[in-house]
Amino acid sequence: MDYRQILREQMEQYYQITALYREITMDAAKDARKLGLFKKRDFAPHITAFRTCIADTRRLDIKRAEIPAEDEAAQNLAACFDRSVLSFVLLCEENIRFYELTDQKQYRGSGVTVKAYAECTNMLQNMLAGAVRELEKLETAYKEYFADQLSDEK
Repeated sequence: MDYRQILREQMEQYYQITALYREITMDAAKDARKLGLFKKRDFAPHITAFRTCIADTRRLDIKRAEIPAEDEAAQNLAACFDRSVLSFVLLCEENIRFYELTDQKQYRGSGVTVKAYAECTNMLQNMLAGAVRELEKLETAYKEYFADQLSDEK
């Protein structure tokens, strides 16, 4: 299989994973907003879903494309892909920490302080901002590299 085709397939799989991540995040955030005194939320399914995103992302292997050294644009795309994947995995891990803390917070005597929760929230927002930046760079590199194919598909 041509390395360009492998690059494109890996990118498409990655975009599917990030789309799933957005759905998981919206569902988890909805549950986090509804914390109540008497009814506790179960964040385990969300945490498991974030772990699945990590596992699926780690299975992506752009290196198998064996990109020729003279194709600098493809090399750049692969480097952007690697940075974005790393940033995304870190974001998912931070989501896991956040929702584990959110799960603990809803129980009396959990020991979760407002300060610890605020710090975790801040860290999650910072990780999200970084992941979005890396994904935007990847998207730009992807559109530049596959511009000819993308225009043919329209």
